[in-house]
Amino acid sequence: MKTGRIFFAILPVLLILQSDCFAGGTVNEYGNGYREFNARGGLPNFFRKAGRGDSVKVAYLGGSITAQEGWRVYSLNWFKQRFPKAAFTEINAAIGGTGSDFGVFRLKDQVLKFDPDLVFVEFAVNDRNTPAEKIARSMEGIVRQVWQHNPSTDICFFYTLRDNFLDTAHNATLPQ
Repeated sequence: MKTGRIFFAILPVLLILQSDCFAGGTVNEYGNGYREFNARGGLPNFFRKAGRGDSVKVAYLGGSITAQEGWRVYSLNWFKQRFPKAAFTEINAAIGGTGSDFGVFRLKDQVLKFDPDLVFVEFAVNDRNTPAEKIARSMEGIVRQVWQHNPSTDICFFYTLRDNFLDTAHNATLPQ
């Protein structure tokens, strides 16, 4: 049985969608080990299915940044252009102002019942004031539920930044 893969990325979305990144492309490294981009096995099951021209379901679980007409729309359009023979279906499970602690509880009804092939998870901004342990439990719960539902589903954790996070990012750390 093929298992799903988790893929971690930081904005911009175009960086994660360039094919050379999935093959271990260039990474901006900072002096203290902070990486702007970290591919962990890519999204092989999703890309295999899209490359064959199959029907593909892409789920977007997140807050207001995911809900608005931004990276979610651009990424789905990119997939459609890149794989014109595949039939893409969007599962939009974005609710503004929500964090991963609520996302883990709505995952089954708003995402998994549609049998996605790829799940994007984005709660970075809304989780900014949440204790790290609670975020870790919520994210682990998301992964466990997705892979219990279908071990071949790929997952991409998508980290977005707000303008007031830029100083933190320039100092090679991430917001807590």
